[in-house]
Amino acid sequence: MKRIVVILGLILLVIVAIKAQSDTLWLMNGKKLPISGFSPGSDTSDPLNQAIFYQTLKGKTRKVYIDEIFSVNSSSSGETVFYKPQPELGEPLDINQMRQYVTGLHLAHQKKTNELLLAGSFVSGMIGAFTPSPDIQLGGVEASLPLGFLIPISYVSLTGYFTPGKKYINSAMLPANNEYLRMGFEEGSQRKAIHKTLLAGCLGYLSGMLMVTVISGTP
Repeated sequence: MKRIVVILGLILLVIVAIKAQSDTLWLMNGKKLPISGFSPGSDTSDPLNQAIFYQTLKGKTRKVYIDEIFSVNSSSSGETVFYKPQPELGEPLDINQMRQYVTGLHLAHQKKTNELLLAGSFVSGMIGAFTPSPDIQLGGVEASLPLGFLIPISYVSLTGYFTPGKKYINSAMLPANNEYLRMGFEEGSQRKAIHKTLLAGCLGYLSGMLMVTVISGTP
């Protein structure tokens, strides 16, 4: 038993050591990916097609375009910032402003989505599945119009509009005077809420349709 504990402890130490020595790829969407190294891609005159190749901790090689990267933080050479302000392309923020913005996005990724929102989206999907679909004529062909699907879609839209509220942003301990950090956190939270509730709504709708099929087939 002691030998197993020692082996597990050694494995844990190795994992921690690998992560401590790994580099970090910081994407423009706020996500931070641990990597074991990176190298520039082939040169091209088109800046939109410039990319780098990075190695995951599992040894796999991945490609990511330069315009998707904010920076790469290397344990040996420090941080390399790839982001460049380009007002003509709709990126007017300077490096420090964008750093705060993507930090807000990163904090939003770490925030846990309210389970009540997900449950509500799932229920709205099931309600939509049980909503009768009126028949309409399309070019002489009769078809059913799934109006019920608008119920979860409306729920998702409202969730994205009202999430996060000012009360939640203030409770997240974000500096009141940091406009770009709060803006990134708000936009990131909205995207995450829409994505999560949309999945929950679709799952609820499919579950409801399955129940409708079973019930309608029951004699």
